[in-house]
Amino acid sequence: MSPKDDDQVGGLPGYPEDESTQQGLKATPVPGSIDLRLARLVVLSGGQVGRKYVLGAEAVIGRSSEATIIVDDAQVSRRHAVIRPLHSGGFVVEDLKSRNGTTVNGIPIDRHELRFGDRIQIGGHTLLFTHQDPLQDQILQRQKLEAIGRLGAGIAHDFNNLLGAAVSTLDYVEALPEDRTLADPEVRECLADVRSATTRATELTRRLLGFSRRGLAEHTVVDVSSLCADVMHLLRRTFDQSIELRGDIKPRLAIHGHQGELHQLLMNLCINARDAMPGGGTLSLEADTGEPEKFSDVPLTSPDPHVVITIRDTGIGMDEDTRRHVFEPFFTTKEREAGAGLGLATVFEVATGHGGTVTVDSAAGEGTTFSVYLPAAEAGSAPQRAFRTTQRRLSAVVDEATRTGRILVVDDQKLVRRSLGRLLRLAGHTVTFAKHGKEALEHFEPGAERPELVLLDLDMPELDGVATLAKMREIDKDVRVICVSGHWDEPRERELRAMNVIELVEKPYAARDLLQLVSNSL
Repeated sequence: MSPKDDDQVGGLPGYPEDESTQQGLKATPVPGSIDLRLARLVVLSGGQVGRKYVLGAEAVIGRSSEATIIVDDAQVSRRHAVIRPLHSGGFVVEDLKSRNGTTVNGIPIDRHELRFGDRIQIGGHTLLFTHQDPLQDQILQRQKLEAIGRLGAGIAHDFNNLLGAAVSTLDYVEALPEDRTLADPEVRECLADVRSATTRATELTRRLLGFSRRGLAEHTVVDVSSLCADVMHLLRRTFDQSIELRGDIKPRLAIHGHQGELHQLLMNLCINARDAMPGGGTLSLEADTGEPEKFSDVPLTSPDPHVVITIRDTGIGMDEDTRRHVFEPFFTTKEREAGAGLGLATVFEVATGHGGTVTVDSAAGEGTTFSVYLPAAEAGSAPQRAFRTTQRRLSAVVDEATRTGRILVVDDQKLVRRSLGRLLRLAGHTVTFAKHGKEALEHFEPGAERPELVLLDLDMPELDGVATLAKMREIDKDVRVICVSGHWDEPRERELRAMNVIELVEKPYAARDLLQLVSNSL
């Protein structure tokens, strides 16, 4: 099951495009007086359990690529059913004379006015008509900020170590006698150490961005094995050395889900395990797959194979009363300044939102084991940007460059402009600069010598990268642009891809890779 239109998918409130529909939704005569702009369909069974679809304008459900919500099931007709908003408020589902019919709550229907909680069966798929709870979104975000704050001390410590190593190494190189050259083994060793420090800092930054980024709740195929490995790397950078970390992660585990939410789930459980071992101990993270019959005592909603993630600690454990309330929002046994009691509630919400569940096994003084069960998908990977790192030497890329040209570098940081200009000139390019979008547009005015390629930063004052690109396209629809940013999210990527950028590059990048991309783009 997949959406035809990305705007129909997500965990954030969706607003109808049609004006008359908007007016109809304002009436909201649905039991409970819930704003219909928060209406959702959630997949309960069949393909992609837990996926959410935002309802707004008319949505056709079927097997055809022209459907709004595509159900890849032989039992489903090409145009099976349609959900429409009513002008008087509410939504109605209608069967489109499908081959096998449509049922709501087990009863065959031709037309049915939906109420929150209704279950729509189409082929082997069940869709729940429900609503998004804004309070739940606020709780998830508050808990995420809380978790980031609790990681802060460890992160600052590690960054200071890395920066200290890089700065002291550069100071040492600067103090070397003037007759030393770059070919000197000691100088090469110093440069390698600086590169190693910056690479480690980059890895940590990217993992933190993956944890903190909200993003839309669009479900894709998530490589759980890689996700667990990323979490283990982050824990090794931030947790105290008194905690021994052990991992047993099977390869090629995958589910349909939202990577950011799953990363948050794992971090919450690991932080909770750390806090349960104030004097140190062992934290284990295991990931494997299994058939539901192995978990007969676990309330699973799908008969399909499940990925099972287990996080075990040797900490203080819980008594029976604590274990009974552990997933309730704002329930906590910690001091007030240590947390608001949202971590495990978030874990439960994320797991159930992905069509899975979570269990806890613990006893006072005997440690705790949390097990997360998520419906498995066939191993695969979510779409990735085409920009890839290589192992080629920079000198080889420069020597092999077959095309040079006029390049406009747009970035608000002087240090970035200077370093990037130095690199591009090394490869023979002519470089001009702009420190923000408005200045960049001056290069497209009548009579100005236009650049053949633009390297455009996205996060700038005056006029940001997306707005700058739009105005450039108005002047020159064929302008070649490579977008560069320190962070990416799915909505921004989709918007830029639709504007036909050449490539999306994440900072920091390897010089050799960027030069190769520039040469190819020209």
